[in-house]
Amino acid sequence: MAYPTASAVSARGAVAAGVNNSWGEDVYLFRQGESEPYRVVDFDPGTGSYLRPNGLAWSPDGTRLFAVTGTDGPHLSLRVVTAADPR
Repeated sequence: MAYPTASAVSARGAVAAGVNNSWGEDVYLFRQGESEPYRVVDFDPGTGSYLRPNGLAWSPDGTRLFAVTGTDGPHLSLRVVTAADPR
């Protein structure tokens, strides 16, 4: 993963690792103790939008991941990854 920009750990132990990658995958989701992601998320393919620094947070129950994305301008978007850790 190049250009890490955000990370978050859920109450269930899942890890979300986000990168600044405006033309590819934005977030990699890992289960506790695993080194391969169980899910990879690309929020806005081909738009130039990217995950903002410190832009990840889990819901209290660990089932949803919230991400803030945007370009270099003032407009930001809140993305919600449902069933992010479906255990």
